Amino acid sequence: LTDALAETLKADSSGYFEKSELQTIKNESPYRKGVATKVTVESKVWDPAAAGADKYVKDTLKVTENKRVDARGNVMESVTTSSVYDEKGTPVPDEKTYTTSSNFKRGVAGNTTTITATADDKGTFVLDTIKSSKNKADARGNITSQEVETFVVKDGKETTVLTDALAETLKADSSGYFEKDEFQMITNKGPFRKGVAETVTVESLVFDPAKGYVNDSLKVTENKNVDARGNVTESVTTSSVYD
Repeated sequence: LTDALAETLKADSSGYFEKSELQTIKNESPYRKGVATKVTVESKVWDPAAAGADKYVKDTLKVTENKRVDARGNVMESVTTSSVYDEKGTPVPDEKTYTTSSNFKRGVAGNTTTITATADDKGTFVLDTIKSSKNKADARGNITSQEVETFVVKDGKETTVLTDALAETLKADSSGYFEKDEFQMITNKGPFRKGVAETVTVESLVFDPAKGYVNDSLKVTENKNVDARGNVTESVTTSSVYD
């Protein structure tokens, strides 16, 4: 990219780029530290074969309600409802998450818990998983290590509807609805590009009711190339299993 090419692209970039995605984002007040109370994101993807003049077709719809925001603008509690569009362009419920975060450093939460519910065939959100993570970040806000524990819904509780009231109960004690499943220790080694580490090591343990967490697998990923958007375009992953 030269200065001359940059000027050309400002006028017409069609010779170098092609359409990919179109997002319409609506932020609703009141605002706290620049953070909207409600954020709606409609995503469309480009399909040259689509019928009609508009080749962008509806893909997903995501609505986030930011319940609590701290004095620095960090979102401490939010609820996100996601839908996918069917072939008729109608949004179909997909997933709902309740997320609480705390102990922020450079905008990165030190502790995060996400309760996830998935939509059944009637569009009702029923319990699925809980993920709890402890994150460490460097001075630039890159996550250098994580400990992520996953809990899965207990047998007999799979059809339990996730309501606001139940979400509050689960934040305090989820043992009546969920059980331990997996524990991951993730190490991210720089240099970082667009927040992506050069080397990512993931050690996974699975829960055994008789023994507790036991070693399961080890995965090391080397991200060779990362584009300007932070997408990994080339990587090499080596996986091992514990005997």
